[in-house]
Amino acid sequence: MSVMELADRLIVVTGASSGLGRALAVELAEREGAHLLICARREDRLHMLQADILARTGARVQVLRTDLSRATERRALLDTLAQDETVFGLINNAGMTRYGPMVFADIDEFHAVMELNLTAVVELSLGFVEVLKRRGEGFLLNVTSEAAFVPTPYQGFYSTTKHGVQAFTDALRMEYRRSPFFVGTFVPGGIRTDMITSSGLDRRIPRDSRVNMTAEKAAAACVRGLKRRRALTVPGMLNRINHALTRLLPREWVLRAAERLYRPPAGGNGSG
Repeated sequence: MSVMELADRLIVVTGASSGLGRALAVELAEREGAHLLICARREDRLHMLQADILARTGARVQVLRTDLSRATERRALLDTLAQDETVFGLINNAGMTRYGPMVFADIDEFHAVMELNLTAVVELSLGFVEVLKRRGEGFLLNVTSEAAFVPTPYQGFYSTTKHGVQAFTDALRMEYRRSPFFVGTFVPGGIRTDMITSSGLDRRIPRDSRVNMTAEKAAAACVRGLKRRRALTVPGMLNRINHALTRLLPREWVLRAAERLYRPPAGGNGSG
């Protein structure tokens, strides 16, 4: 199968104001020559990213301030994608987590994680697949996580959503496996992003820990996998080894190891 060409293609990246989303936007524009529609809630950061990319590349970069936790704004984004005939691909990257025992969670926290990580991704994916069907080309890439394969204590809501997105995307990919467009997932482990500090996870695993990959390295691996149309891309040798071991080892062993890894430090409940 030929390598997917991204040069001069318009690609939509959600959650582009920081972390992996920002790194993906830079990678696509600088290394691949793609044009961008970058989306997030923090419009000021999007404009800073836009200026940074425009100063270094000839890419066209559009900014769209949107809160994907709101159904009306998801529909507005889909309307934009349907009306712009040049849109080639969508990377559903926006997401959030919560760290700490689920028993301490407010039900509103549960709904917030579910709405952004799962409901928004499913709605955007289904709507964009209709666009891809009409155009006969392009791609949909959903960012999941190693937590999509290992139920993760103390990040149970996040893990639940990533399990859901992975299963949904795999099923969608099978339904359209004979179609001319591509559907796949990117499955990173830990990444050095603001999500680690904002959730409080850095109290257990420091943001700059060597077990966490840089956003730039993760983005480069993501784009390589996308261009090769890999159904599932796991970046980094350590992550690939861990991914394989979780398939081979007894499930109870894997769960116990995850509980020890993410157990909140003594002296606090670890709630975010």
